[in-house]
Amino acid sequence: MREYWTEDRRKILKTITRLIKANTPLHLYQKGVPPHTVYAREIISKKKGTLLLFFKPGSSRVKQEKCFISFQPKGQPLYGFEGIPLLESEQHIAMSFPEAIYRVQRRKHARVETPGNSKAVFTFRNRHRIQNCRVLDFSMRGARLVGEIFGEVKKGDVIEPISLSLCSRYSATEERINLPEATVTRVVERPDNETELGIFFKVPQNNLELADTVELYIQMRMIEDDSF
Repeated sequence: MREYWTEDRRKILKTITRLIKANTPLHLYQKGVPPHTVYAREIISKKKGTLLLFFKPGSSRVKQEKCFISFQPKGQPLYGFEGIPLLESEQHIAMSFPEAIYRVQRRKHARVETPGNSKAVFTFRNRHRIQNCRVLDFSMRGARLVGEIFGEVKKGDVIEPISLSLCSRYSATEERINLPEATVTRVVERPDNETELGIFFKVPQNNLELADTVELYIQMRMIEDDSF
């Protein structure tokens, strides 16, 4: 979910200038293609308007269609702005200067779908059998898994540990999240010998890096679903 942060041109100019000076990595999203990592390089004034020039390390091309470019200052929420690539060389992209910057708000207890081959590998407490499941959706406090579960499972069973590989909608890359434990909150038998599990977990308060990884994945998936 996005909300306007500012439409003040001076504030936008100050923010973009800061991104340029800090060489901050930005993520460019377009529907149907993997995200690109780009860097704001220069503000170019033209008679017909102002352009923002980006450096693009990768060789893959972008489309001349609407995109959303996100950035996250350290210790702050995720921000971003819209644009349309106007000119592109092998390593540079030029767009119109943004007219607004948005703040990407994480919905309270937001639950996002986990597309692609998102999966979870785990064991139940006091059991040695490794379980493999698909991850259907994910939130800051839990997930929904489905797969062929070996052995009896019931509400309240403890999983320890659990490793999740979460995919994005437009990229083949995976975000790996390792949690020390989770608790089964829901068990539903499905056709084809599959079982659906609802699980609850808490990210350890002292593991700030893990908390950032979990939140960033959710925010990125929200951008993919909300931006186009």
